Amino acid sequence: MNNKLCSLIYLIIKKALHLGKTKLVKLIYLMDYEHFKAFGNSITKIDYFYYHYGPYSDEISKYIKELEKSKIILETRNISVFTGRIFCTYCTLRSFEYNKHLEADEFDTVNYILQKYGNEQLEILLDITYDTPPMKNIKSQGEQLEFGNEDKNMLKTLRKLKDKSKNTNSRENKMDLGESEIPKSMLDYEMYLAAKE
Repeated sequence: MNNKLCSLIYLIIKKALHLGKTKLVKLIYLMDYEHFKAFGNSITKIDYFYYHYGPYSDEISKYIKELEKSKIILETRNISVFTGRIFCTYCTLRSFEYNKHLEADEFDTVNYILQKYGNEQLEILLDITYDTPPMKNIKSQGEQLEFGNEDKNMLKTLRKLKDKSKNTNSRENKMDLGESEIPKSMLDYEMYLAAKE
């Protein structure tokens, strides 16, 4: 069982507004992608494919069903009176011990994405996901998205930040990065992004 994916599904259902399945999938994708950019690996380790509305993974649907079978969440299917299309809504039924399954840096990434995008409308979220490099590099539907290493200088930049932090006495600017380590929190990641500009 992919407990990290289950944790993300649970947390998104618990905290995001205006949530349907497409938005749920896009938020998980953004969490995985942002974590990959900051730490070199995705949280869930699932594969994404280009589907009708951007990044998609069958694994997400599989674990939604698992959580529903376990009576942790409830998925309700509805029909839109405007479009006639079927859409899903979600709610939590009981708690899930996500804190057992997520590392501090993963939890930071989840909170960062939820704060930044959790209340966005689906149309805006779709634009954001379509604007990520893995989506821009895709050629056709059904193709697997590759997070790749579009920023090959990340570790080099982080080492520069580490050296810079050694030379400053300011407690707020100090980072505890090992020689070949990557950031341990979203704060470190935000500092990395600021240094890139």
